[in-house]
Amino acid sequence: MAPTAHETTTTAQRSGGVPLKDSTTADAHSKSNPSLEFIKALTNVSDIQECLRQLELEETKVDTDLDELLAEREELEASLDKLEVLEPQLGSLQHDSKSLVKIICDTSGLAESISVKVRQLDLEQSRVQMAIRHVNDVQELKFCISGIQQAMAQLDYEDAARHMHKALGFDKRILEGSFAEISVPSASNPEYPTVMLANSKAKLLNIISTEFESATQRQSEEDITRYFKLFPLLGEEQVGLDKYSQFVCAIVSGKAQASLAGPLKSPTFYADTLIRLFESVAVIIDQHQPVIEKFYGSGKMLRVIQRLQEESDTRSRKVLEAFEEEREISRKVAEIKAFREPKRTTLQTSGTIRSLTPQPGASNMQQAVAIPEVIDPRELDVNLNEMVLISQRAHLYNRFLESRAKSEVEQLKGDHAGEALLEKQKDLHNESGLLRVSGLSRKVEEVIDHYLAIEEFFLRRSVDRAMKIDEYDPGNQTSSCVDDVFYILKKTISRAVYTSNVDCLAAMINFIKNTLEMDYISAFQRNMASVFSNGDTKDARFQYMILLNNVNVSIDYLEKLTVEIEQECVSTIASLSEHSLAKAKVVLSGLTGSSNKFKRILSHGIEELYERTLKPRLRPLLQDSYKDIKYVVTDEEYAEQEALNSFVNRFMSGLDNLVDAFKSTLTDDNYNQVIANAVTTLTKTWEDIIFDTKFNKMGAIRFEKDLRAVGFYMVSLTSFPLREKLTRLNQMAMLLDLEELEDLYEIWGNNAGAITWRLTDGEIPVEKFRSSLRVSQKHIEKEIANLTSTVSEISKKSVQGSMDPKQVEVALEAIVTRLSTLKRKLKDTRAEETLYSQRTKVRLQHLQEFTTIPTLDSDDFARWSRVRLNRILIDYMLRDGFRETATLLAKSEHIEDLVDIELFVQSAKVEQALMRQSCAECLQWCKENNSNLKKIKSTLEFSLREQEFIELARERRSPEAIAYAKKHLTPWKDTHLKEISHVMGLLAFPPETKCHPYKRLYDKSRWNDLIAQFRSNNFALQFFTPEPLLNVTLQAGLSALKTPMCYQAEHRNINCPVCDPETLGALATDLPLSHHFNSSIVCRISGQIMNEDNLPMALPNGYVYSCNALVEMASLNSGKITCPRTGAIFDISQIKKVFIS
Repeated sequence: MAPTAHETTTTAQRSGGVPLKDSTTADAHSKSNPSLEFIKALTNVSDIQECLRQLELEETKVDTDLDELLAEREELEASLDKLEVLEPQLGSLQHDSKSLVKIICDTSGLAESISVKVRQLDLEQSRVQMAIRHVNDVQELKFCISGIQQAMAQLDYEDAARHMHKALGFDKRILEGSFAEISVPSASNPEYPTVMLANSKAKLLNIISTEFESATQRQSEEDITRYFKLFPLLGEEQVGLDKYSQFVCAIVSGKAQASLAGPLKSPTFYADTLIRLFESVAVIIDQHQPVIEKFYGSGKMLRVIQRLQEESDTRSRKVLEAFEEEREISRKVAEIKAFREPKRTTLQTSGTIRSLTPQPGASNMQQAVAIPEVIDPRELDVNLNEMVLISQRAHLYNRFLESRAKSEVEQLKGDHAGEALLEKQKDLHNESGLLRVSGLSRKVEEVIDHYLAIEEFFLRRSVDRAMKIDEYDPGNQTSSCVDDVFYILKKTISRAVYTSNVDCLAAMINFIKNTLEMDYISAFQRNMASVFSNGDTKDARFQYMILLNNVNVSIDYLEKLTVEIEQECVSTIASLSEHSLAKAKVVLSGLTGSSNKFKRILSHGIEELYERTLKPRLRPLLQDSYKDIKYVVTDEEYAEQEALNSFVNRFMSGLDNLVDAFKSTLTDDNYNQVIANAVTTLTKTWEDIIFDTKFNKMGAIRFEKDLRAVGFYMVSLTSFPLREKLTRLNQMAMLLDLEELEDLYEIWGNNAGAITWRLTDGEIPVEKFRSSLRVSQKHIEKEIANLTSTVSEISKKSVQGSMDPKQVEVALEAIVTRLSTLKRKLKDTRAEETLYSQRTKVRLQHLQEFTTIPTLDSDDFARWSRVRLNRILIDYMLRDGFRETATLLAKSEHIEDLVDIELFVQSAKVEQALMRQSCAECLQWCKENNSNLKKIKSTLEFSLREQEFIELARERRSPEAIAYAKKHLTPWKDTHLKEISHVMGLLAFPPETKCHPYKRLYDKSRWNDLIAQFRSNNFALQFFTPEPLLNVTLQAGLSALKTPMCYQAEHRNINCPVCDPETLGALATDLPLSHHFNSSIVCRISGQIMNEDNLPMALPNGYVYSCNALVEMASLNSGKITCPRTGAIFDISQIKKVFIS
């Protein structure tokens, strides 16, 4: 029993005893195990009784244990009796075990003595066998030495080599042992075995080497093979391989010299000579590899391949030097550089094409920069073909050597001696076993540099010539320059592909892009800008359309060329490596940028043609077609229009006359685009006419038929999909065909079904006014019903005589008063509707005003843009709560009708109520907009009801909360049963609960969520954007500035708004990176653009700067360059040219 508080504080001092422990736990322990001292110290009767009870329990337990032990006594005695019976048997077993142990010990001693003697005999036997083997080996050694001498005396070098190989295979201990030194020497050969073998080996090696060289001079293949296979038997594999390598290199050298000394019969003589050199090396490797592997083993061919590479490098350099000298390549390149044209004028484009003035003396179709005739282009063409062949064969040859050498290296890696050899060669040879610095590769790089210079000149000159002789052949859709230029481009790119050099291809593609954009398409731009300088004449329109056709066909040719060249790469470059093929495809994708630029120029050109020639005639055409047409018609007028079909006939005839010239001249793509633009303008103009036209039922039917006929006609004009452009007109016809206004709601909003409405709320005023009309209608119906009921009651009572005339007069005055009140309300409703109508008209006029502005640099556009900017700023201020400032700005700019200040003021009242934690105002708003909220599937009302229940639960007003739930939450059970079940749990959990799900429901931040939900629903009902218009507008601009550099600290620009994450950069966080099709590379040092006149150069650390800036820095620092980024210092000779693909 636990002690009481009084007991724990009582001490025994009052009776002179020992103090009790002041701990309940200690006291309880003492009582459960009482000691004699503890018992003596007790003074309280209840404590003594407790101890007595504990002792009695202990006594009872001890008695129970003793009874259990006594009960088991008989069983224990029976077990003991069984053990006494077994005692005699155990004694007998013990005696027998001792006898067995003695016998085993005697036998073990005898076995040990026998095994010692056996081991001694085995040792003596093994020593005898070793002595016999040693004697036999010495005898064999003596026989081998004798055999070597006899064979050499008989000139049998094969037998001598075999004996030598066997003798060299003996263990060194035998060769240098005392027994061999005594037994082997004889009277005729008194020298030690090691000395005799060394002398014999040297003599035999000298003889075999001499005989091998003699055989190579005689070109005796039998003797060459005979002596070549003896070197490994002497342990001189490297000597044999070196001798053999000298032999095959001499063969290669002789063939190369013979080929080079021949007459220059072929235009590709030097390329053919180089090919024969490579083929001779390849044949030698194929034919001689089996021989070497047979006698020398796997991997030994690597040494021969290395020597052949060195020899082929020497011979190929001589061939290429002779090629440059005979073909005068250096002179031609120097002349080309000396006559390089002046810096070209680049067309700067930024969304629109800047017109250029045509140059004097230019042809009618083209102006081009003249390039002097310094070299015969036919001769250059031959030289280029030969250089391409040289590069291609050199790459194939290097790849062949690499594959064979790599195979040999793999075989050597499994051998210890082979790995040691590879380790020794790693300073001069790469992982493939070939030279790290190949003379052939360096020379081919020089050839490629010359090729690029000549090919660029050849391309520029050919394009220039094609543009100069450009002419138009009647019956064609393009002029001659298009086919000429793209034939040249195809030839040039094909040559670059066949060099099998991806870097060369990248450089050539880059130059072709520049040529297309700066020389080719810019000429079309200049002509397009000048065609209409003398007015919109028939000849000018024709020339402009031919130029557009040129651009259109050029786009098709460029895309086709890209596909064809990619296929050539697959068959050519892929044979070298998959990596090279992937890189080539990336390089070729650069042509897509030029194609996109061509498309932008074409789009602008078509727009210009359309704006100048066709668009001004479309509105008069439509107006003329409508000159006597009306859509408020009687049945007789409808029948007359049906018979004449005046509008459709006039419209189709007029449009045919306008587009005939375009159809006969333009390409299909250009014609389709012009017609698409025309249809867009026609439908917009037609919409404006319809908005200003009155209709009756028969007129609506007439309009629908006219629209259908015109639609079929427009679709027949082109293969371009145009039905989409007539969607708005078709929807207008649908609305005009409705019987009742209420029918609109069956096909509008959530009831639209498969209809995608292109008409907005502002273009269907009834949608804008529906809320006001509905409230007014309900109020009027209620008042009229009340008045009718009152009048009926007065009339009834008057007849019955229950009302005197005075009472009737008073009642009638009350009715008149109510009618006056109703009149005022109707007047207010009318004023409100008039206000909505006026605002709608003002906003439509503001949007239509933009379409009438002729140019973007006019004062009208500046004024319109100012109004738009003010609208955007007011929208931003209203959303952020600066309503007074927004109101002042709207009044000062007189644009109250273009902004929704009242709407935001009303919304602010609801939001402020929610901030005060009151749902009443918001629930009233939900009630007023109930039908629209259902259309957007809003759950705002449920969230408000849920929050009011939470507040009742927070105040622990459970009965009221339950009643509220029955009334307001039960209707939502079909769609929100899970949420209702969850929130009902608050009745069991107080506000201070630690249970997270219910703690989250009590969180005050839910009011902020309600404000956000209300704002979102309100914006959705009013068709507002979720984000302020200012943010959307700024993001549209920031998206064009955002690049990966903006998020790297070292590249951030203080003038770039995206680079500052604290201001506008925050708006750009979620925007995609911009993709610029036309970019310029700018030097970080000088700020100048890097191009063909200011080449990009790379430092050894990988950073790239312009050549002019590096040369200027080096001239000021004794030829040294300091990298601005890392501070590293390099010599001017270490920079390398960069090819950008």
